[in-house]
Amino acid sequence: MAFEHPYYKELIRLEQYIREHLQDDLSIPHLAEVIHLSPYHFHRVFKAMVGEAVHEFVTRMRLESAAMKLKFGHAKIREIAFDVGYRNPETFNRAFSRFFNCTPSEFRQQQQEIVAHRIDQIIQERLIKQAIPTTVKKLPARTVAFLVHKGPYHTVGRTWQKLIAALAPEEMGPLLGISYNDPKVSASEQIRYDACVQVREDYDLPNTVERKVIPGGLFVETLHQGAYQAIDDTYHLLYGLWLPHSKYRLRDSPPIEVYLKDLRNHPEEEALTAIYLPIQVV
Repeated sequence: MAFEHPYYKELIRLEQYIREHLQDDLSIPHLAEVIHLSPYHFHRVFKAMVGEAVHEFVTRMRLESAAMKLKFGHAKIREIAFDVGYRNPETFNRAFSRFFNCTPSEFRQQQQEIVAHRIDQIIQERLIKQAIPTTVKKLPARTVAFLVHKGPYHTVGRTWQKLIAALAPEEMGPLLGISYNDPKVSASEQIRYDACVQVREDYDLPNTVERKVIPGGLFVETLHQGAYQAIDDTYHLLYGLWLPHSKYRLRDSPPIEVYLKDLRNHPEEEALTAIYLPIQVV
């Protein structure tokens, strides 16, 4: 994607709009209107800069969101279909089966069995006898400077280097990460991760960096200690052990990670990451 092109900012904003409006009209004319671009040019610009046709991208967003709800939630398949923009459950079932090569019910059973098995392994390995330590808290909105990373999570280092090099050290607050995709659901080249640094609302950012506000709200917090490569184990415990026994359900927002130790000054095994999962009372 051409990061220096002015359309890039609009397409990043549009991608966020799509993720937040999966239930709504996401037709080409409407999406073109959102970013004030002619429908005639819109689908060509989108395809050239994003690498997918508009309808392919929208379908993938809807089906990947549905897959996450099936994997970690307990809503009925009909409700999930409606939540991601399918008014007809049969249409949803056919689209899901084409994309994942299995029906939604088969996917749910397979994934929940995998999650349950992994939780059992983690509990045995760590001798965890009680729920994972957590704190439920309200967080304020945060203004951040950010860059979008597309690709496998293990390659985000280059994006972080570019972001940190672009900002004045005295203006940098906490470092945050937002992961939009489960690598077991999304293809590696389609994974999106936002590398974020909290900044003042009136900080004059360089043109190479974007600004946004991460919404506040109710979150459950837990800490992951150790190498980032093992953070999935902590997510499994949070989703599969804490959540089903809580009085909360997930909000339709991605989790937030706050990196509490600068790995430029600490070995990786001493890394400390706060994970914030967006929740609401059932």
